[in-house]
Amino acid sequence: VRAAKKRLRSEMARVLKTLSPAVIAAESQRVCDQIRRLPVYQAARNVSVYLSMPDGELQTAALVDQILADGKGCFVPVTLQPPRLNQTTAADGSVLTPTPAVAMASMRMLEVTSTAEIAALPRDRWGIPTVPLTVATERHGTRPRRDVMAAGGCALVIVPGVAFDAHGGRLGHGKGFYDTWLRGYRR
Repeated sequence: VRAAKKRLRSEMARVLKTLSPAVIAAESQRVCDQIRRLPVYQAARNVSVYLSMPDGELQTAALVDQILADGKGCFVPVTLQPPRLNQTTAADGSVLTPTPAVAMASMRMLEVTSTAEIAALPRDRWGIPTVPLTVATERHGTRPRRDVMAAGGCALVIVPGVAFDAHGGRLGHGKGFYDTWLRGYRR
């Protein structure tokens, strides 16, 4: 299964490279329009949406603009890298190595409030805006960003994907951030 997923990711990357920026922009706008017409979107107070890479995937900037223009809370993924864990030596001299579960990165959905805020953010190695855990305030310096869980959750989560099937199955980028977050969110 792992090898098949890797092959499909490679094939989809090849196909996406053949699409012009104009085609990706047009399809992205079409998807934004379809999402806006969904009853679940219309009823939602809060929507979670990924911030897209500059190319090679559905562009979400117009959708983020629409969510904010419609007065909805807009929550975006922020990955949290674990502290670097080194091997340590126990009192008996044995070497203790952190387990992968302890060293896994995690993800939270944090609120952004304007497109200007997003435009001013630094970009990561994939060109995706890097949303900080805190936001500047006029009186208090900074405060933690509002988490979707503290905001009452969200009715709609727009997830990135390399490929989707007719039944809603998703092949992601292979890091497991959304799968893990969604499992925790559903509880």
